[in-house]
Amino acid sequence: DFGDGRWLLIILLLSAIPESIAMSIYQLIQSAGRMWQSLFFIAMPRDVGYLAVSALLVPQYGVVAAAAAYLGSQALGLACTAVAAYRSSHSVFK
Repeated sequence: DFGDGRWLLIILLLSAIPESIAMSIYQLIQSAGRMWQSLFFIAMPRDVGYLAVSALLVPQYGVVAAAAAYLGSQALGLACTAVAAYRSSHSVFK
């Protein structure tokens, strides 16, 4: 029976939305040649946030907490990507 994994699947499916939007916006950063900026302002906050929230919540809530942490990290990644793309597009066109 896969009924126990329903919430896990729903959370992971929801995390695909900000992840795919962030990947499409990320093309602006790549085309501007801002790869170091993407490492420090997108990848590191997203991944460290995922690790921190997972470390805090997974021991108590299990795999659903890991999925929720992944969803939160993808939302954070989307926000950081949008800000970095906005900043890099404005600095390129000046």
